[in-house]
Amino acid sequence: MKIRPLLFLLPLLLGMELSSHAQSLKSIDHADQVWVGYLSQTQLSTHWGIWYDMHLRSQDNWNQGLLFGMARMGATYYASPNFKLTAGYGFLNLYPGEGHQNVSQPEHRIWQQVQILSRPWKFRVLQQIRLEQRFKQNVLDDSHLAKDFLYTNRARYNVILTYPFSAKSKWSAVASNEILINFGKQVINNTFDQDRIFVGLGYKVAPNANLQAGYLHTIQQSSKGYQYKQSDVVRVFLFHNLDFRKPD
Repeated sequence: MKIRPLLFLLPLLLGMELSSHAQSLKSIDHADQVWVGYLSQTQLSTHWGIWYDMHLRSQDNWNQGLLFGMARMGATYYASPNFKLTAGYGFLNLYPGEGHQNVSQPEHRIWQQVQILSRPWKFRVLQQIRLEQRFKQNVLDDSHLAKDFLYTNRARYNVILTYPFSAKSKWSAVASNEILINFGKQVINNTFDQDRIFVGLGYKVAPNANLQAGYLHTIQQSSKGYQYKQSDVVRVFLFHNLDFRKPD
């Protein structure tokens, strides 16, 4: 039991190893982006609630327009205060860009998620396991979408460590690592999708809201297998939890 907290550090160490490996690759592109997001979990009763989040990401050169926008919703089952199950639907709009200069490319996602919360030592550790079934509409040419969709599966494992500076402080340190893996017959060259390492600060702007801002480093493998994209990201997320349970 005493070594269990160390297991939460393994994804962080693995992410660092993947990033180090990517640095030695010959075909790697670099990008600078801004990610902003709003994430909300609303508990309606003892066992049921609603998940909602939305995101915007910039193009690869900070301020040259939007890369994509996404909204995601789901129904959450609260098995216990520290164990939650969620399933839902998400929509992603990839704004006009390379390969589809005059048309946006939509993607539909069905997703399932498990969240496990623990508090070893003074840390708050959230483990999040997510499965996604992705339906991305194919592109016909720069101005037209095809009628068919590319279907792929993806698994995601995210570990988020939060350390409050003190019991009364509104500030906290935050570190996380998320590993994303593609699987299924459509995946040939890029079983490894990407890795995301984040470090930053959290500030409690309200009793039920926490603003996080910091630096995110991502490394992503293309479908060709030999090409990678490394991004330096400024990430700002607002986490908002609501509770509409009736008092006993």
